[in-house]
Amino acid sequence: MKHFNTFLTVMFLLVWGGNIQSAKAQNSDIDWTQNAINFRDAVDKNVYLYNKTHNGFLNAGGTYGMQAVLNPRGIRLTLRQNGEIYYLEGPVKNESENNKGNCIGIINLNNDIYIDLAVPTKYSRTALTLTASGTNTFTINTDGRYYNYDETKRYIIANGRENNADEWCLVEADDYQNVIFKESEQGRYNISGLILNSRFIRNVVTQESEAFWLTEGLHYDTDDYCTSIDPKMGTEDSNDGYASEFGAFGCLEMGHVEGRFYQKISGLRPGLYAVTAQAFFDTNDKCTYKGGAYVTPNPAEASNAYLYANDAETRITTLPENDYNTFKRYVDEQYKSLTNNGETNDKQYFRRNVPAAYFLAQGNQFSPDETFHRVTTYVTVTADEGSETGSLELGVRKDAVGGRVYVDNISLYYIGNEDEHLSFGVDAYGDESSVDTYTYEKEYYFKLSRKFNLNQWSALTLPVDLTGQQQVKEAFGDEVELCKLYGENPNNHNQILFEPVDINNTYDAVIEANGCYLVKVKANAKFNENAKYTFNKRNEADPHYERDPEEVIYEHGYIYEFTGVSCPGGINKQGTLPSTDGKLNYTYFNYHPEYAPKGSYVMSGGNMYHLTDNWESLIGTAWYITEATPSQGSLTFVIDNGNGTTDINGIVTETPAGKAAEGVYTINGQKVASDKSLNDLPKGIYIVNGKKYIVR
Repeated sequence: MKHFNTFLTVMFLLVWGGNIQSAKAQNSDIDWTQNAINFRDAVDKNVYLYNKTHNGFLNAGGTYGMQAVLNPRGIRLTLRQNGEIYYLEGPVKNESENNKGNCIGIINLNNDIYIDLAVPTKYSRTALTLTASGTNTFTINTDGRYYNYDETKRYIIANGRENNADEWCLVEADDYQNVIFKESEQGRYNISGLILNSRFIRNVVTQESEAFWLTEGLHYDTDDYCTSIDPKMGTEDSNDGYASEFGAFGCLEMGHVEGRFYQKISGLRPGLYAVTAQAFFDTNDKCTYKGGAYVTPNPAEASNAYLYANDAETRITTLPENDYNTFKRYVDEQYKSLTNNGETNDKQYFRRNVPAAYFLAQGNQFSPDETFHRVTTYVTVTADEGSETGSLELGVRKDAVGGRVYVDNISLYYIGNEDEHLSFGVDAYGDESSVDTYTYEKEYYFKLSRKFNLNQWSALTLPVDLTGQQQVKEAFGDEVELCKLYGENPNNHNQILFEPVDINNTYDAVIEANGCYLVKVKANAKFNENAKYTFNKRNEADPHYERDPEEVIYEHGYIYEFTGVSCPGGINKQGTLPSTDGKLNYTYFNYHPEYAPKGSYVMSGGNMYHLTDNWESLIGTAWYITEATPSQGSLTFVIDNGNGTTDINGIVTETPAGKAAEGVYTINGQKVASDKSLNDLPKGIYIVNGKKYIVR
């Protein structure tokens, strides 16, 4: 079947969901029928076709990428009427001889539904009979065959019986957007519907589409970038089998180019947003094929591509070796499957973004897991001058020509309003009763009240998982250093070994909840004042949590802020866990404990101590280490940097000097400041670094 040719109309594709496993899971909380229009009033209007029975919008996927499927992502349609005939025009126009058109209907003699068929006559396969079934809902049939979503096949068919027909409704485009904005005001919703053409449906990037995706430094006709299968695939003179099998797979590919690919969205409520995408970078770029595309290798030493949103960005990282080998295998297999017979040279049309999209979708044409190799960047949108709403530019940027980047399924989430300080956190100086007992399934700002000595090793444990580039680097500085407790050094039993952590990890957590770390912070806190800091938290278990925030006060305003953090298991007050090798134990605290016990190991002021007495200045988000089997003498701390071990500090077999290691105290032991400054303190006697100072 010579099914699909060139794209001639503008693609009006709106994204509904990003992190989606099924349409039902994401849309069940919205009754779209309440926002639907009667089909008789929808003629000649831009609409979205929603399946009420299975909670999903009509979209394209499957064979050729043009089968009718259900998905949280909806394509914009236009309802037409010619006498008694209704038909739905879609975004893609088929120019093949047998099926020239852009209408939704039944393909050939089977009952599969496609979105790019010929404009109907009275008895054609795209002539639709719409029959009201309820308020603004209806059934669809063509010549007595009713449209139904087949959960086994995962696409729409037209052989259902009338008494078992799915219910459908039409949502006008403006109403669709208004509902998304309304839901976003709740501070919890996926608003990807505001992104146009995020799935990179085949042949969408043309001059007509630049109203949606804009480019800088990129030229579609001449430069090394694309977004879908080559349009010549599946035509009368090219490989039809390949187009049939892989037409649903396409993504943004940028190779030997330097520039950006982006889209602008306005009218956004100020607050915190998350922009996500499935993406990876190929530093090798050596998949060369004689007589085909990609003849010249284009390597890069490291990734130079970013997912960005306004001034926020996250570097798109390379794949782990096993995953890269899988991707490379898909590339080789698909290239070899193409024919090269005489004048019909399908290999010349090969694009690597097709196997890349196939890899990211794990071969699923219908409802792929969009969390696979997902990259996220968080951005705070502020109101534009003279307006109550803000603007967002999001997209992909490549800063050098070397290497190749692949990006698919870009999504947008509204997380919360920064003005309302929708957050949770940990106060390193608070008591046990100050530990937050709520759980946070959704993503929020995470606040850490703690002052670090910059460029010195400090003990660190946190109750949440944090990724490297976006969260840890954003808060602690680009040059932050991090290492994690391994246990006893296998090459020297007198050493406690910490192993470096790769901060550049984008996909997985570099800081794991309740882990034992050493950190060398390189940036001051976002809020850096010795004053009270106030924000609001919300109890997700409260059915009215959205309108009943609780005020939280941290006594010291040294606040490190991490964006887009969840804590589904809740915050543990404290706990004791074994090291990786099981030969050490560490005890962590998320509040200011009474003391670290005699004989334990701590870090303070950049020094490591083997305590000769109980020490009362251990703070929250820190830890102490004990030996599972106590030995004679003392151990030292070392870091393995891959080239052998390096001492952090020589062992100090004493208690750190005074309680002043973490601040200023009165002579009665009451902490009055988290730094060592006596400024603005009332007159009196204070202890700093074990020494008395008088403020007159």
